[in-house]
Amino acid sequence: MNPHLNIFNNYREDYSTPLENNLTRAFIITLHHEPNLLRDFMYLISGEMSWDKVSVSIQDKNIDISGFERVIGLALTSKEIDDLTIAAIGAYGSATPIPDFLIYNTRVLIVGEVKKHSENPVAQLKNQLNYLIEQRSEKGKEVDINYKALSWTMILSKLIIPHINYHKKSAMQPVWANNFKDYIATHYTDWLPVPTLDKVDFSTDEDSVTKQLIEKRLHTIQGFTRFGTPNYWVGGRITMPIDFGWATEALVQLTKHHNRNAIQITIWPADTKAQGYRIFYKGMDWVNATSLTTSDGLYELDIYPYVKFSHVMGKWIGAINFNDEFQDRGKQFHTRKNFEKFCKSWDRGDWPELEQKFDNEFSEEFDWRAESGWDPEFRHSGRNFVFISMGFECNIFIPFEQLQAAEKSDPSGNTAAALLQNTIESFQTLVNQT
Repeated sequence: MNPHLNIFNNYREDYSTPLENNLTRAFIITLHHEPNLLRDFMYLISGEMSWDKVSVSIQDKNIDISGFERVIGLALTSKEIDDLTIAAIGAYGSATPIPDFLIYNTRVLIVGEVKKHSENPVAQLKNQLNYLIEQRSEKGKEVDINYKALSWTMILSKLIIPHINYHKKSAMQPVWANNFKDYIATHYTDWLPVPTLDKVDFSTDEDSVTKQLIEKRLHTIQGFTRFGTPNYWVGGRITMPIDFGWATEALVQLTKHHNRNAIQITIWPADTKAQGYRIFYKGMDWVNATSLTTSDGLYELDIYPYVKFSHVMGKWIGAINFNDEFQDRGKQFHTRKNFEKFCKSWDRGDWPELEQKFDNEFSEEFDWRAESGWDPEFRHSGRNFVFISMGFECNIFIPFEQLQAAEKSDPSGNTAAALLQNTIESFQTLVNQT
C-alpha cells in the first residue's frame, strides 16, 4: 500500500497514537510529512517563522509547558469563532483532558482541539490548557497563553491550497497535501473555498466535487440578483423566488445541451390554476418560440407543455409530459378552452367523466394513464380528489463559457448575476408582450 493512503486508515507510527478522529490524524500526518507546510502552519498561527525543528504529537497530555515562551490554544472547527466569543467562554471538561494534537518548537507550543462540525471546542480547549498549567514543573513561572480559532475553510484557503499551487511545477509534488485536500473534498465538501466559475472545469457528474463547487458558486451568484437567494421549494428544488404572477420560481442548474456545457434556467408558467389565468387569457404566441433574445445574446429555448395531477396543498403526484415527438401536440392542447375544461378540482365521483375527456383527447396517441400514473396514484388509491392544472416547462440554455467569461472579468459575481437576471427578465418580457 502507498504510505500516503495511511491518512485514511487507523494505524500507528512512532511519533503518535491513533485517533478515532480521522480528520485530526490526516491533518497532523500531512503536516508531519511536509516540513515546509508545517512551518507555514506555525507562521499562520504564531506569526513567527520557525527554522528550528518543529515537532508534532497526537493525544499527548504529558508535555511540560514551563519551557515555552508562548502557548497558543488553537480551536479548529467548521465555523469561524471571533475573539470576543472566545474570551467569554469558560473552561469545561474532564479532570484529565487530552488535547487532540500538539505542535511545537523550542519557543512556541500550539495546543489544538479539532471538531469536524460546528461544535465550539473553546471550553474544552481552555480546560486542557488549565490542566497543563497545573501540571507544569515550574509552578511560579507565568505562562503566556493566547487562544485562536480557525475554520477548516481558512486552513484550506490560506495554507493547504497555496502550498499545493506553489509546488505544482515542482519535481517534488506535495503528495500528502494533495491527499488531504482530496480527503476533505470527499468528506467535507462544504469546507472547500468556492472558486469563481472561470477557475473550474465543467462537470455534471452527481458524485463530482467540481459539480458541487459550481453549484455553490451559482447559488452565491443568484443571491446577487434582484430575485434574492434561492430557497428550498416545497417540491424539493432549490429555486430562485420570482413573482411574475404566472410563475413563482426559477431553477438554475448545470446541464449538457446538444453536447455543449450549459447553464439551464427553468421556469414553469401556469403551474397552478391561479397562474394559468394569467397565461391562457392572453396571447400565447410565445409558446412557439425556440430562442430567447437578450442584450447578452441569443439563447436556445425549449418549451414543453404538461398536465399536472396534484393533491393536498398542490402536491405533485403525476403528470402528462408532452416531450419529444409529443411537444407540438401538447402546445395544441394547451388552449384557453381546455384550460377551462380540465383545470379544476375533480372529486372521485367525477373521475369517470375526467377519464372520458382525456380518452377523447389522447387515447389514439399515447397511454395517458401510464404516463401520469393515474391508476396506482389515484384510481386504486385512497385519494378522493385530484387537482388538474396545465403548465409549461421552459428551459433556457446559456453557454457555460459565457458565465466563465463574466466571472473572469468580474470575480465579484455581479456581472454573472446580471447575466442571469437579464435572461430571466427577458423571458418575462417574451411572455408578457404577447
